[in-house]
Amino acid sequence: MKSTVTFLILVLFSSNAISETIQTRLHSIINGKNAESDLVRFENGRVAFLEKTKRPLREELEKKNFIEVVMDKQYEIISIKNLKMQFDEPPYFDREATIEERPPYTPTILKDLNEATSMFKRLNANYQRVSLCFNRAHVWSYEEFNKNNISSMKTFIFFTASYINKNRFNWWFHVAPMVYVQA
Repeated sequence: MKSTVTFLILVLFSSNAISETIQTRLHSIINGKNAESDLVRFENGRVAFLEKTKRPLREELEKKNFIEVVMDKQYEIISIKNLKMQFDEPPYFDREATIEERPPYTPTILKDLNEATSMFKRLNANYQRVSLCFNRAHVWSYEEFNKNNISSMKTFIFFTASYINKNRFNWWFHVAPMVYVQA
């Protein structure tokens, strides 16, 4: 009896260890033509897989509200909870009124690879533990501009659906800071 209770307690607590919960909004769903699952891409860059047999879950996803998604260790969606958190649309942006007010963006060209290497070494590595790549790239670019007057850029890498499916990869994009170096 004691071992059965211990086993049940372990099973209850281990379910959290084999699942992951994220809170985000849906970006898109890519139908897996010859696959058992559709590829679900979220606004925060994460991906999940939705078995084609779970039609009601897809309908919940497509409402495009702020959602909480629970995935298993293979990134298959287990459950979706609508968080009822609505985001306001961004305010109207009058491009014509502001285009003359801003000078054109000119990225800094660093003198050599050593300067670029030292810049990347001074980026705060502690952000990697608690943030997503697009947030880190933005903060790092902002800090380098404020501290060292370096106008950097960002580079984006987008992973194809076939790569994600083949490797069961859990991100659909990556963002990193980028600088030019004089040749």
